[in-house]
Amino acid sequence: MEIELIVIGSELMLGETADTNTQAIARMLRDGGLALRRVTLVGDDPEHIAAAVREAAGRADAIITTGGLGPTVDDPTRAAVARAAGVELIFHDELWEAIRDRFARLNRPVTENNRQQAFLPGGAAALPNPFGTAPGFSLEIGRTLLCAVPGVPGEMKPMIREHVLPLLVRRGGRREIIRMRTILIVGLGESQIDDRIGRWEHSENPAVGLAAHAGITDVRITGRGPDEAGAWELIAKAEKEIRSALEGYLLGTDADTLAGQVLRRLPPNSSLVTLECGTGGALCGALSRESSALFCGGLVLSGALRPEEDLPSALHAWRQERKATHAIGLSLQPAGHGFRSESILLVDDSEQREQRSQSATFEIAAEWGANTALIALWKALGESRSG
Repeated sequence: MEIELIVIGSELMLGETADTNTQAIARMLRDGGLALRRVTLVGDDPEHIAAAVREAAGRADAIITTGGLGPTVDDPTRAAVARAAGVELIFHDELWEAIRDRFARLNRPVTENNRQQAFLPGGAAALPNPFGTAPGFSLEIGRTLLCAVPGVPGEMKPMIREHVLPLLVRRGGRREIIRMRTILIVGLGESQIDDRIGRWEHSENPAVGLAAHAGITDVRITGRGPDEAGAWELIAKAEKEIRSALEGYLLGTDADTLAGQVLRRLPPNSSLVTLECGTGGALCGALSRESSALFCGGLVLSGALRPEEDLPSALHAWRQERKATHAIGLSLQPAGHGFRSESILLVDDSEQREQRSQSATFEIAAEWGANTALIALWKALGESRSG
């Protein structure tokens, strides 16, 4: 089944709001045995929305639209879809009654503009929205099924899960189970990984792809099978060979994080502290999101160290104060058209330093600096364990 997604919202086009709905919907479709083929992002313009719907209906079996179902002037999805389908908007008394009842239960006044949420394109069926006032709807446009859902994630996700997915499955969309395993690699670049596992990247099922980000490369293995066991069997065969080819560089799988894997490698009776300046707390933030008593303190300085200080002496003093066995120091300062980072690892009685320059924005440089320091500690802990 060819499924397309149309994401609606001028705030997305202006960069004011991040589009998290595409990722969420793609994952829900994948877990339901369906595949998303194309995504279109369009602003709150009725003509542009109608054109996007007409184009998608000319090639897709199903369309999902998200956003533009609110009560205000800049919520034009209903009218735009009606225009694309060549039908009129029809007022539904039962929807208006349900909207007024919801406002009454919330002890809030209902305004006249909420009335537009009771209009649906002719021939459309309402999709219930127990978490908001805007109902979704489904509509046949020629051979294509269109499902319109709200853009608010807390309303969109239940509607997709409880109503849209069953509609698509009943339409005959579910022909296979799709599952994915992600292997996290550090210490090798994309080209080096490609050189070792290239043959798998030409495979269609399982499909293998790479995605690099801030010192870590994801190797994604996607398997499609008639059932759960069949999909995982395909993944397992590829995963075994890929793990063997990348042995020594495997950080973790799926939801594992770099900070979490570092903390898991720490010996049971050890502890870790961090000191950083000029990073915005990138290093401490990553470690603080993990649930581990082994991380016992992060000191974040908003600016540079004082003239009489340097990073090594400040880190040694902080480590001694917290009585920690391990410590990471990280400094990030502007340099030319980018930033220069300095990192120091204190692992028991050893000290390791590294400097690097990067032409990047502050956010990217801070993430790279934090990840580089954590990867260095992860490697050092692995070496000490194997030694």
